[in-house]
Amino acid sequence: MLTDFQQATGCLLVKRNSIRFPPESLEHHTLVYKSLTYACCHYGNGRVRSIKHQPPKTRKMNCPCEIRIGCRAKKLHIIAFVMRHNHPVAAELAENYPENRRLTEKEKDEINDILKSSPSNLAVKEHIERWLSLFI
Repeated sequence: MLTDFQQATGCLLVKRNSIRFPPESLEHHTLVYKSLTYACCHYGNGRVRSIKHQPPKTRKMNCPCEIRIGCRAKKLHIIAFVMRHNHPVAAELAENYPENRRLTEKEKDEINDILKSSPSNLAVKEHIERWLSLFI
């Protein structure tokens, strides 16, 4: 359900905070989390380093988007949400995020078959680019 939402909107959410039920609680047998907070992958600040050094590459930009989920009556409910971003959001843009550039199982099997013949790194790279129309 969360994956469908992310694909439809282009909003890439990450788990920012979670509280699990203790093992001795009754809810522990049916639910894992007491509360969860998902936030846009652009929430927070990048780590600040010395001015002498190059600033680190980061995608953090204090995006306020978040979804808070909590347990009520032994069910998880959306308690609060902010769907406002401080950056462009589109499904087309989200396709380029590293999380969305994973190989499928079929693609992994194909690459593993090629790797069994011990090809050079360049040969593997060229094959992936040709076969998957990707540029690495």
